[in-house]
Amino acid sequence: MTLKEGDTLPDVTVIGKSPEEKVNLKQLYSGKKGILLGVVAAFSGTCNDQLPGFIYEFESLKAKGVEVIGVLSCDHHFSMNAWNEKLGGEGKLTMLCDIKSQFGPATGLGVDLTEVFGNMRNQRFMALVQNGKVVKMVIEKDFTKSVVTTVKQALEWL
Repeated sequence: MTLKEGDTLPDVTVIGKSPEEKVNLKQLYSGKKGILLGVVAAFSGTCNDQLPGFIYEFESLKAKGVEVIGVLSCDHHFSMNAWNEKLGGEGKLTMLCDIKSQFGPATGLGVDLTEVFGNMRNQRFMALVQNGKVVKMVIEKDFTKSVVTTVKQALEWL
């Protein structure tokens, strides 16, 4: 089963800024409106092009009620923290490190990229989440591109 509109986020725990910071995705979005972005890899070309729009439009998203912008990747916290800092997203983006690649199998959004990245990854997707429930969702047909998982699309949803 693939995660879709109307579904509740799975009860998956990932890592935040450090291994000690455990973040349960379902709890993170409980009682909140937010965007959840699934990206393939920190520092990769498409991901580097995708995220700056969310940083630039942070105040617009916040004004429309967005309380959290989560960026989920199957990378470790060192990469995700350095990437967030380089992009200027600190205080705007919440980096979510799925180092055990649990989200993909739990949602049907996993993609086997062990030959390229050494582990399972998530497809590129974007979800508008309200109180832990997926309200809107898009999945890129080609995960190497960001066509529908854009800040423009997020703002249209809101």
